[in-house]
Amino acid sequence: MTRLADVVNASDIVLHSFIEEVRRFYPFFPAAGGRVARPFTWRGMSFDRDEWLLLDLYGTNHDPRIHDDPGRFRADRFLRQPNTCMVAQGFGPLRQGHRCAGEGATVALLATLLRTWRHASRVTLPDPDAPIPTWRIPTLPRHGVLMRVEAD
Repeated sequence: MTRLADVVNASDIVLHSFIEEVRRFYPFFPAAGGRVARPFTWRGMSFDRDEWLLLDLYGTNHDPRIHDDPGRFRADRFLRQPNTCMVAQGFGPLRQGHRCAGEGATVALLATLLRTWRHASRVTLPDPDAPIPTWRIPTLPRHGVLMRVEAD
């Protein structure tokens, strides 16, 4: 198990793995909607043009066929399995419109936050097992996230 102190003092590649695991484990949206561009059939079901579909982001990111031990937060998951499929803020090429425009800002914000914690003597986070409602958008914990950062 990787300690948070090890992550914030680690290389950028370790930091990025931690950030990707945060985004996999705690997706901002529980699902993403989209409209069918071209009719298709999948597993015997037909989908017509302009029909709405939902992609279960939380379910996909916690699917045991894709991720080993998906219910466990593993900061080094993307170091051990760098090509692991993860759908956090969309999927596919950004330039084709399949990703959230705020994805880059989200990653940069998390990296800045973690780098800021390098100078903290103590960081107290809320209970990681607290329930997060996956039925609402965004999937914020009921009482928010309160953390305490103490500087030297």
